Amino acid sequence: MLGVSATLGRTLVADDQRGAGRRVVVLTHGLWMRRFGGDPAAVGRAVVLNGDAYTVVGVLPASFVGPIRDLDIVAPLPMEADP
Repeated sequence: MLGVSATLGRTLVADDQRGAGRRVVVLTHGLWMRRFGGDPAAVGRAVVLNGDAYTVVGVLPASFVGPIRDLDIVAPLPMEADP
């Protein structure tokens, strides 16, 4: 969904967007290095955002440039279908 392959783990998939299953996030390379010291074991660990636990499923490559300056975490925004 991001148009880039993960350096580690995976990026977001359609089921993440639909809210199927657990809450997941993908880290930018910079945050992965700062917060986890580049530890590959970061994938599968939990991070807390606004009081909710999310599972790290991947790390983006260092070359990734997001649409928002200083982007650190990418999380899906679950969409509900219109009735």
